[in-house]
Amino acid sequence: MIEIILALISLLASCGWLVSGRKYRQEVRAAKAEAEQKEFDISKEYVKEFRENIAQPLQEEVQKLRAAIEAVNSCEHRNECPVVEKIVGREEGGR
Repeated sequence: MIEIILALISLLASCGWLVSGRKYRQEVRAAKAEAEQKEFDISKEYVKEFRENIAQPLQEEVQKLRAAIEAVNSCEHRNECPVVEKIVGREEGGR
């Protein structure tokens, strides 16, 4: 009779251990998923900040530079321009 009671107690303790182990694994998975989501959100915020503060202003400056270079081609003072000379290098000789 005592063996049966001890066996039942062991069985109940084992079931409790299995249930608590499953609960622990679920909590670990939930914590990992939450950490991954936070990392993703932080990465997304960094990309947004990079675009707003670096990429967009740089793109605007490049567009201005392109417009200035295109304007040089139609300038009436192009042949005597020291800036064009520095850009092009006047490798053509004495034009």
